[in-house]
Amino acid sequence: MSTVTPSTGPFAGNNYVTIRGTNLGNGTDITNVELAGINARIVAQNTTMVTVIAAQTVFAGSGSVYVSSVHFGSSIWLSYLYNPGMSISNLDIILTCDSWCHCRCHPEFRTAVWN
Repeated sequence: MSTVTPSTGPFAGNNYVTIRGTNLGNGTDITNVELAGINARIVAQNTTMVTVIAAQTVFAGSGSVYVSSVHFGSSIWLSYLYNPGMSISNLDIILTCDSWCHCRCHPEFRTAVWN
């Protein structure tokens, strides 16, 4: 792999990421792509690039970009960073707690209410 564009993305995911390099696959046989350990959805591929849609995550951090194809196996090289400079309070989170913790989350206020 030679480039990952963009190399950063939001917690919410749903952004396109293009990975370029040689021998990524035969053009149709890339079976899995992970960005920082999270599976991404493949939307386009050829022998020198694959484009994916990043998945949503709740964890900040960076990790390896992993591409797996039937003909060329697995490649791990570059990194991808989720959540550059974004605080968790900026996210729309829906939290469902069980009866053990007795809480409800109000996304409109982004605060937990304890009963």
